[in-house]
Amino acid sequence: MLEDEQQNINHSETKKAWKLLGLAFIVLFIGSFIYSFLVLYSDDISHRKTKEQEKDSVVNNLGENYPKKNALPKVNQEKLEKEYKSKIEDIIASYQDIKLNSTKEKIAKFSYETLDKLFEMVVPAQYKDFHFSLVIALNRTNEEVASKDKIFNLEQSIEEIGMVVSKWDEI
Repeated sequence: MLEDEQQNINHSETKKAWKLLGLAFIVLFIGSFIYSFLVLYSDDISHRKTKEQEKDSVVNNLGENYPKKNALPKVNQEKLEKEYKSKIEDIIASYQDIKLNSTKEKIAKFSYETLDKLFEMVVPAQYKDFHFSLVIALNRTNEEVASKDKIFNLEQSIEEIGMVVSKWDEI
C-alpha cells in the first residue's frame, strides 16, 4: 500500500509538473508572440519617424539647396539689352537692303530667315511689344507669300515691316 501511495504521489507530482511545463510553454509562446509584435510595431514607428524626418529635411532645404521649379538663371540685363539691340540693328540693316532691291523671292527669304532669328532671341522686357509687332508683320508677309488665293502685294508687305522698323528709332 505504501507503494501505491508513493506511486499516486509520484503520479500526481508528474501531472503537476506536466501542467506547469505546459503552462510555461503557453506563457513562453504568448510572450514571444507579443515580443515579436512589439518589435515589428516599434520598428515600423521608428521607420515612419525617419521617413517623416527625411521628408521634413528635404522640404526645409528646398529653398537652400534646390532650385525652384521653373526657375530661370539670372541674366545680366545690360548685356542682354546690348545683344538684342545689336541683332535688331542687323535685321533693320538687312531690311533696308531688301527694301531697295526687293523681289518676291528676296522678301520671302528675308521674312523666313528673320522670323527664325526672332524666335531664337531672348527679348528684354522693354522691347517685347516691338518684337511682337515685328514677328506679326513678318508672319503676315510669309502668309501672303505662301497664299495661292491672294496676289502677293510686295509694296504693302515692305510698308508694313517698315512701319514696325520705324518704331525702333522711337524706343
